[in-house]
Amino acid sequence: MLSSFCNTTITVLRAPTVTARGHESRDWTRAEAHEIEGCSVQRDASRRAMTDRATHAETTRPLYAPPGSDIKNGDRIIVGSVTYEVMGDPTEWESPTGALDHLQCDIAVWSG
Repeated sequence: MLSSFCNTTITVLRAPTVTARGHESRDWTRAEAHEIEGCSVQRDASRRAMTDRATHAETTRPLYAPPGSDIKNGDRIIVGSVTYEVMGDPTEWESPTGALDHLQCDIAVWSG
């Protein structure tokens, strides 16, 4: 159970995997959505890369969700008007008292 300040509702998008020309990818046109209440998205880091042709930026944030939340690597997470991608496998954390059990994962968004 997370603290009372964890009051953000997120939308999780999960798309089926399809194979085309021997390459697996997600079909986001067929994504299914579900909401999770009681989350917290914190500020973390932003990185910018400049090349001859463009400037790219990546913003990562830690997402804290209630234990047992249905979030998987590769899902997309909508927070407000921003769509992030889950980076890596979410981790379940158990507190010694059970009072702060939670699921944590990193989410990222790119621009440029």
